[in-house]
Amino acid sequence: MNPQLLAGALLAQAFEPGFASGDRWQDMLYIRWPIALAPLLFTWLLPLVLRYRQGGMARWGLAISIVLTLLLPVGLIHEPWNAFYWSLHPWLYGVFYLYALAGSGLCAVGIYDGKRSAIWGLLAVLSLTVAAVADTLIWLSVFRSPPWVPWGFIGFVMLITVAWIRRPADPRGSRDVRESAAQLANNLTRRSRSIPRKLLREGELHMLPIYYLLNLSDLAKEGIARSGSFEFADHIYRNQPSGTGALGRWIDAQMLASPASVAFRNRYERARDEMRRVLESQPAGEQPLRVLAIPCGLPRDLIELAESLAHDNPQLLARIEYHGMDIDPELLARAREFTAGCPVRSKEFHQGNALLSETFPPGPFHFVVSTGLVEFLERDQLERFFQNVHEVLAPGGTFFTSATRKERSSETLMRAFELITRYRTPDELDGILGEMPWSKLKLVPHETGLQTFVLAVK
Repeated sequence: MNPQLLAGALLAQAFEPGFASGDRWQDMLYIRWPIALAPLLFTWLLPLVLRYRQGGMARWGLAISIVLTLLLPVGLIHEPWNAFYWSLHPWLYGVFYLYALAGSGLCAVGIYDGKRSAIWGLLAVLSLTVAAVADTLIWLSVFRSPPWVPWGFIGFVMLITVAWIRRPADPRGSRDVRESAAQLANNLTRRSRSIPRKLLREGELHMLPIYYLLNLSDLAKEGIARSGSFEFADHIYRNQPSGTGALGRWIDAQMLASPASVAFRNRYERARDEMRRVLESQPAGEQPLRVLAIPCGLPRDLIELAESLAHDNPQLLARIEYHGMDIDPELLARAREFTAGCPVRSKEFHQGNALLSETFPPGPFHFVVSTGLVEFLERDQLERFFQNVHEVLAPGGTFFTSATRKERSSETLMRAFELITRYRTPDELDGILGEMPWSKLKLVPHETGLQTFVLAVK
């Protein structure tokens, strides 16, 4: 659009307060259309200029701007649509200001990330936004003036052009790219130092209210802060809602009652029950009965098994030798404290890496259990882990593990907040485990379809 032609057209028009113009086409072209383009400009074009991902708001912004661009001319030739447009007009300005807020936030994060182009992008957003505020006041008859939006739009075009020119000169990338979080060693998939800044970068402004609400829940707060942590898993296993205030506890209760949490909780219950079944099936003279849990987490399954055996079968309890292995020394200290009063024959905790066979405690083991690790391993890592487990199992020993399947509603939130899970179907698991010399392999889907339980006998 030629600024000189636009300026000449504006000067030739007799605009009045309330957005009235002697030419309806000029009114549409220079006032309504720039406002209609704002969602596209602020959340689709800006991320492109700043080299950020174009997220959900960008896709909606593009769609809104295209629809309005196509429908605005219809109002000039079809009076019912024109009347409908003016009934929506206040809401459209609300949409404009929402996207202006998103664009300003995105530029603020860009400035934080050291992107020089973001300063010019912010000035571009402010140019059109200030003009829209002025025209809103004119529309409300607060004062009389020619419209500001056309000039604000010219300013936006000029400033965003400067931002585009400055784009290749950015000396730094995103801080979250440069300063990634810890390695995946502790199942922590969180990479961004700030989730709100991540959501702004990725055009997911609509997720911010959800983020702050979820942080009222202790389960969600732990999951967002330390994805895959033992505290997160144990909160689901305990199944006791907690959070900030009544609302936080209510949100926590709803999350604990979700199908994904129910299936998650059932995997540790299933592991506990399979451990008892396997140990009770061993010959009476066989001792010690050696169990390996990797990663062990807080061994709630062992505590509950010991409580039931103390009442039902104390002789079996006296034969159990438990070994817990984890890569996290903090967790191991907590696990020792957690099981201090557990009356099994013996219990030891080892720091080791599931992918390094030399860090495993010496075998053989009658039962090996692993829940909550498969979801964080790539296929080649998973194959290595399964081989290591097979090596330490006694002949006839049983391996229990599980894998998670995708649930769309949970996945949307988990991805947004960086709780990254690798999902696997029963067929994928069977394809990996089936290559190994098991005497028996059984895959059982949970009733929700969200977990697959695996029993493999050497």
